[in-house]
This record gives sequence, structure tokens and C-alpha cells, in this order.
Amino acid sequence: MEVLDYLYTRIETMRLIIAFLFTLLATSLTAQNYINPPKHDPNDPNHWYDLYCCSLRDCAPVTHWEDKGDFWIITNKMGLKAKLPKDYMTNKDTQYITKKPSKDAEYHACITIDMKDDAFGNGRVQCLYIPMNT
Repeated sequence: MEVLDYLYTRIETMRLIIAFLFTLLATSLTAQNYINPPKHDPNDPNHWYDLYCCSLRDCAPVTHWEDKGDFWIITNKMGLKAKLPKDYMTNKDTQYITKKPSKDAEYHACITIDMKDDAFGNGRVQCLYIPMNT
């Protein structure tokens, strides 16, 4: 019986330690969001994406540019991909892309995922926010 009491005490101690560590982790993650809030959270009422461009699910900073010759495949922070011609600023076929100034030093792409219009299975760039210094 003494062994069972010992094991029960150890199990209870471990449960308390795990509960404490979980609480500590949850608190630190919550505090991290208050200390360094996400920069471009479309659910934040102060975000600066235009409603025309952003359906609160498809705008994010561009994280990757893959060179494919006359175009790039761009990937935004949400993992959405789209084909972007290299001459997108002057190409009359890309007039559907709304070009807007970025309010930070990053490119941002609003990619419409319901329009798969290329052979890569990517979405289409609805709006592109361009840094002012480019």
C-alpha cells in the first residue's frame, strides 16, 4: 500500500507541474502578442489594408519571390501564391492589379485564392502594396 501511495503522490506532483508549465506557456504566448503585436493582422480594426483588396483572409507581407523568367511566383506570409509578371507596373494585361503604396518597407500581396488562373494552380494578385522607396 505504501508503494501505491508513493506513486499516487508522484503522479499528482507531475500533474501539477504540467499544469503549471502549460499555464506559463499560455501566459507567455499571450504576453508576446501584447508586447509585439502582429504587424498586419487583418482582424485588427487598425490594419491598413483596403477593404477592396482584403477580404480579411488573403493579404499579407510577401515572403518569397521565385524567379520564373518573365514572371515571379510570389508567396505571401499566409502561404498563398500567385503569378506576377515582372513588368506588372507597365503591362496592360496586369491593369487588374491594384497597386498601392505600402505603409512600411515591405511588399504586401492580397491574393484571391478562388481564381486559379495559371498552370501553377496559384491564385491571382488582387492588390499589391509596394514600398515607397522602390
